[in-house]
Amino acid sequence: MRKNSIRSIILTCALGYSLVALSVLVVFAVVKVITGYYPSFTFFALALITFRLSEISEAFLIAPLVVAILMMMLLSKTPINTRIVGGVSLTAYYVLVASILLVGGGDFPCEVLIL
Repeated sequence: MRKNSIRSIILTCALGYSLVALSVLVVFAVVKVITGYYPSFTFFALALITFRLSEISEAFLIAPLVVAILMMMLLSKTPINTRIVGGVSLTAYYVLVASILLVGGGDFPCEVLIL
């Protein structure tokens, strides 16, 4: 039973992270259609996915997925709806990094946090 729930958690988080990456690629393509130029993949697409932490290390590309899996494992023990747990776990990384950046942890443009 436990092994099946862990597999479900990992698959749910992987699906959520792939949808985040897919939506960033759609925004990337929309910018190309509107402006006629592709934006920088590193400074645009990877910045939206990892808040430019991928410039420090490429390992930050999987950091949102790892944080989501850990948060979902932690939150799955609580008696709240599974969809709420999935949503909170997928946004945990972004809320954590956004709070660090809002306190003054970097030069990342805070307007991108709206996306």
